[in-house]
Amino acid sequence: QVVYRTPAVFEQTAQGVQHALGKLGINAETYAPGSDDIGDRFLAEAFQDPATLVIVICYQLFTAMPRHYILLQLEQPSADMYVPAHLPSALAVWDFSSSGLSFLKRVMRVPASFMTVYTAIPSTSFAGLQGEASASIENTLVFFNGWLSERRLAIMQMIAFAGVPLDIRQAYGSELDERVHRANIVLNLHKNDGAALEVHRLNRLLLQGKCIVSETSSDPILDAIYSGGVVFAHKDELVEVLLQLLGDDTQRRRWEANASSLGRTLHSDLSPLQHGLMQVASSLSE
Repeated sequence: QVVYRTPAVFEQTAQGVQHALGKLGINAETYAPGSDDIGDRFLAEAFQDPATLVIVICYQLFTAMPRHYILLQLEQPSADMYVPAHLPSALAVWDFSSSGLSFLKRVMRVPASFMTVYTAIPSTSFAGLQGEASASIENTLVFFNGWLSERRLAIMQMIAFAGVPLDIRQAYGSELDERVHRANIVLNLHKNDGAALEVHRLNRLLLQGKCIVSETSSDPILDAIYSGGVVFAHKDELVEVLLQLLGDDTQRRRWEANASSLGRTLHSDLSPLQHGLMQVASSLSE
């Protein structure tokens, strides 16, 4: 089973894990218990069958755990984002970044392994969908979706003052898909300094074939993996890169194709999931 909370944020990830497990011949269902004591009791009590294995996404949002569980960690690595009480009993801890793995192993002292952040496959790409999005959402040049931290706001003010048209939202579901569809470029900014690459945001954009411009992250390994489909720039270079891409349709279309290709490659690679499940099987057999 795949369990998550805050559906607007993690539902697509849960569905992606479910789909990847299905490709390995493993049937899984997804659950989103309520964010209250009743939801926590459901998680703890509903999955006590020793034959049931539960993958818990962003376990920091839960106070109780199932009997047998794997933790899929998607938050940025920092001590205050981990719940030490849940770590020792986990059959495995999966993390999306090399910096997160290092933090888990060296600071939290728990074994962990890398995991691709699989995502729900869009029902269709944006190719050929011109004019089908809601008429209430206008075409835009550069789109950013997410919570406006002080750091992000300062960078977007710099970009806007340079004359780059921005659409800034905190959208989910169909509205998010429509706004992404209408954008020429999707911008990825880090909430805080020292952040690893926000792959749970990027993976669906890659599958949707969007031109993505992202800040360079603190995780050079992730940046190298994604460099084939994402345009990276340091904070002070963003304006120049955005203006260059907005003025060059051919280059932008090339990055759209690169993004789509990388998205398909990442999503079809089940080796991290296979490796993670083999580790779990080894733990259970001990």
